[in-house]
Amino acid sequence: MLAGAILSLSAGSAAAQSHDAGARPSGAIEIEQPILIDQPGLGFRLPPGFRATVFHQGIENLRFFAVSSENVVYVIRNKRGLFGPGLYALKDEDGDGVADRAEGFGDFAGSGIAIRTDEQGREWLYASATREVFRWQLRPGDLAPSGRRERVVHGFPRNGVEHPWKPITFDGEGRMYIMVGAPSNACMEQRRTRGSPGMDPCPQLERQAGVWRFDADRLNQRQEDGEHFATGLRNAIAFAWSTRQDGLYAAQHGRDFLNRYFPELFTQREGAELPSEEFHRIDRGDHLGWPYSYYDQIAGERRIAPEYEPEGTPGRGRNRTEAYKRPVYGFPAHWAPSGLAFFEADTGFPDIYRDGAFIAFKGGWGPNIHPPQEGYRVVFLPLHEGELAAEPIVFANGFEGPRPPGYPPDLPFPASRNDGALSPQGLAFAPDGAMYLGDAMDLNIWRITYEGDAAAERDRERAELRAEIDARILAEIAPRPSGPAARRAVVDRRSPGQRIYESECAACHQRDGGGVDGFAPPLAGSRILERDPGDLAYFVLNDRGPSDRWSTVMPGYRFGPLSAEELAAALSHARERFADEGPVDVGHVEEALDAFPDSEL
Repeated sequence: MLAGAILSLSAGSAAAQSHDAGARPSGAIEIEQPILIDQPGLGFRLPPGFRATVFHQGIENLRFFAVSSENVVYVIRNKRGLFGPGLYALKDEDGDGVADRAEGFGDFAGSGIAIRTDEQGREWLYASATREVFRWQLRPGDLAPSGRRERVVHGFPRNGVEHPWKPITFDGEGRMYIMVGAPSNACMEQRRTRGSPGMDPCPQLERQAGVWRFDADRLNQRQEDGEHFATGLRNAIAFAWSTRQDGLYAAQHGRDFLNRYFPELFTQREGAELPSEEFHRIDRGDHLGWPYSYYDQIAGERRIAPEYEPEGTPGRGRNRTEAYKRPVYGFPAHWAPSGLAFFEADTGFPDIYRDGAFIAFKGGWGPNIHPPQEGYRVVFLPLHEGELAAEPIVFANGFEGPRPPGYPPDLPFPASRNDGALSPQGLAFAPDGAMYLGDAMDLNIWRITYEGDAAAERDRERAELRAEIDARILAEIAPRPSGPAARRAVVDRRSPGQRIYESECAACHQRDGGGVDGFAPPLAGSRILERDPGDLAYFVLNDRGPSDRWSTVMPGYRFGPLSAEELAAALSHARERFADEGPVDVGHVEEALDAFPDSEL
């Protein structure tokens, strides 16, 4: 069945889903949602005239890219193992769109990477670890840098496992901007605990959760040597300066678990749909609202965070929010913006794409998400003089892939963050105008180019022709149910325990119990599930922090949000499916709860 016609509908609906009720486009730019067409063999769709090739495949834990004046693509990884390099240099030497040479270098991992040309015309590669920023001079003919490494900034606080990354970017006046993530979800007094109030004032804002500005040429600076440029930004790895818009921009990962920690204020669906992933222009002195507030893109208003809720305004208060900046645009919750770039090359894409931002969303995260997961796309957001000029359009989508064979028929797809086939991660433009887009699942780096207006017109004509053919075929074969069959609802045949497990646990431990390497342990084959049912219940009711092997944090279920009956059902499903053991009953959970002092419940 044709990509073209059917896909134009999916692209349009995607744009509608992302609408921010508070957005007020100026109308300075007129742009329509293009039809999106399959890229054969690659698993995603692009507008007419665009082509993608696999530039490179196989760099594990790839994060972000920067491209030099010689079109060398530099890649930073967020994990490197014991001995592997943290960065790679890739070069296409024969012009076929595929990297012919690859060299690894660097003994650290991170996520910040950018290239800058100084006043003397020298080109520098900057890259960040979790607490330091380094640079190398790039000399003509270099693949991996041949010069010595220099330390530019150090002394950032330790974040632990929460948002330790330091994305970097530069303006045109020799200044470097570093985003320092918040070390928590919402600055709670009791970390990730149901009903806990927030620390007020939040001490994390002093050295984290904001943007710092430094002299890009001065070496061995400490954090306190820089200027605290802006605050109230939870975590924004999509972070870039636009020369054309003359400003700093970021797409934030919004906070999690509104429903889990405040079920009396937020339904499960509200926890899935809120808060917005906020896209901001960041100016000096801005406070962007975290942790005291969040942006509700459905209502188009900034709301006070429940941890800071005043008496009498449960869940929807507006007090104190006027002091915080409104986003340029509010995208839906949990889409996970994971790349930001501006097309500012002399050649390459059509001119309509010069005024705006490309944002890569890697796809939904977490057990607080109401299936199906969303995101999995690249969006173009039109901008004029730094402000919203038109509603965003979908530039690329389909990364989640088709529903796999054998996927539970009654389960929305994708139900878990790792169920999607591909996951956009990292975004950069080269001087020759090509876009580079990464994939965290199959470890692809794609090179995307525009083949010209003639190719675009041919694509559109083929799409329209196939749309007509497909419409006729569908009209002929479509069943026309009547009576009770036409009104029959889809029946969820999963057991209660399976439904709860797939809603609360599968995002980390996965639906098949396989876990996520380095993040969450597998349950299949785990001896923990073979424990006495009461011991197992006590284990799950306790907090589980990160370890040397697993970076995830599992809040103790003694704080909710599951009842004793629901927790027993989920544990029974896990034991029966992954360990071939008997059920856990409500009595086991209640006895385990009784073992905790009242002060810990």
